[in-house]
Amino acid sequence: MKIRSYLKVSILLVLFLELTLCTSGCQKIKKIFIKPLPEGVTEKSYPVKAYAYQLSLVFHTRPQELMDYFGKDLSWLKKGAGALQVDTTKLRPYTDMTEVGQSVDFNFRMLGINFPCRMISLKYKPDREMWWMMALPSDSWILLRFEIKPIPEGCALSLDVLGQPPKYLEAVMDAFKLVEAAALRADLVLTLIQAEFDPELDVEKVTAKGVRGELYETFLQGYETSVWVDAEPDEVAQWIIANLDSCNPEIKIKGDCGSYSVFAQLSEEEVRHCPAALEFGNIELDTNTFLIWRTEGKERIYRVYLQGLDRIAFFQYEVSPEGGASRVGCMVVTEIPGATSLRIMDIMMALTSIPKRMREALVNIKQGVEGVG
Repeated sequence: MKIRSYLKVSILLVLFLELTLCTSGCQKIKKIFIKPLPEGVTEKSYPVKAYAYQLSLVFHTRPQELMDYFGKDLSWLKKGAGALQVDTTKLRPYTDMTEVGQSVDFNFRMLGINFPCRMISLKYKPDREMWWMMALPSDSWILLRFEIKPIPEGCALSLDVLGQPPKYLEAVMDAFKLVEAAALRADLVLTLIQAEFDPELDVEKVTAKGVRGELYETFLQGYETSVWVDAEPDEVAQWIIANLDSCNPEIKIKGDCGSYSVFAQLSEEEVRHCPAALEFGNIELDTNTFLIWRTEGKERIYRVYLQGLDRIAFFQYEVSPEGGASRVGCMVVTEIPGATSLRIMDIMMALTSIPKRMREALVNIKQGVEGVG
């Protein structure tokens, strides 16, 4: 396993910024720029362990034919359900997953564990690129980035996978074994598709040698904050839905969606795609924004995915019962920009402002629900 050099550069920049504000020799600077936490608010910033997998394969067909085969019609998934250990009962096989914002549901088994999954189309460029997000239970997810280029033999497909395993499984199993099993499953999926265009390909022989690509550990930037609110979870959830615009002032919803008020119209697990502008100080980035909510036990979870500048990030609000009232938590996970990213220093400085933004959002929620201020 290894960490890419460009990620090392990015992580060093993050550490530099954190040390600038947090070392003992800069306590005066810290006192000037960092206010004490409001009463009842907790927070932490930390690197998030994630896993990446990269695989490149040759397909004996033109780029658009390949895109059409596995992007515009998911019959191949239903056809290979047995080998892939996928339950396609809920799957709509003729869904066009090249349409950004489209989604499908299915379950898959891996190492004896069943994973319900909602797969969302995040990005599509004809003949060239496609992104799919697999939203899994809890805070786990898998991002699949496909890039296709024409070559004399047909086309070359590069798969770039980024994922975060479920935290609740860490106590009972080796996370790397789960990730390796997921990589082997991705190999099998693409090899089965390869065989559709190359009848002489021996799928069993090719996939018997272990992973075909490169699997390694990497890191994302994570931040969590929470606050106790003196109200029932349903009341808190309703307030958040009605006031998401003020909770996330840095994300300006555009186009037909108008504002976060569209969240109030969503049924559980429905996905809404909304173009948005992400504003941090003097930075404005156009993004694809995806809204989704669901109930897990007694918790209500709201998630906002952001895709822009070939990076991924998500905001997640959780409302759960605590002490006869509610605990509201917010988690932000961002993919650290590579050293070659445009305006990298501006973006890195913007990332350091996230804790302040989230603190303010939770204080607004608490005061708004409790009728304070």
